Amino acid sequence: MVDNSIDYAKVMGIKEGSTVENVMLPSEYLFKFEESLGFINEGAFANNKTIKTVYIPNASPYGKSDISVGSNVFDGCDNLTDVYIESEPWIGSYWETDWLGDAESHVTLHIGVSLSEYKKAVGLT
Repeated sequence: MVDNSIDYAKVMGIKEGSTVENVMLPSEYLFKFEESLGFINEGAFANNKTIKTVYIPNASPYGKSDISVGSNVFDGCDNLTDVYIESEPWIGSYWETDWLGDAESHVTLHIGVSLSEYKKAVGLT
């Protein structure tokens, strides 16, 4: 689900009951206007038991080089093993990894990965 009431797209989470294993967040969403991905809500994917991998693009609202990410985005995602990021996400006014929630203990971060590299790594090509 995406909140498009602002001038950038905001990832709210994933549809309840989804069985998606590999999540690819697009860098742009097309609603009334072309919008960049700008924010991933706190706890957006929390407690999802089917997600295994996630790809976060290098979106750029307002010309920034990265997106903002809330805390505990993947808290309780027990089957999540890998998060692929095109560039390090920005959290508030400092760099941290608390956005992973308790998944931090079992997730490998892959930084600087293009979408095509992600697809190849998870067998989607």
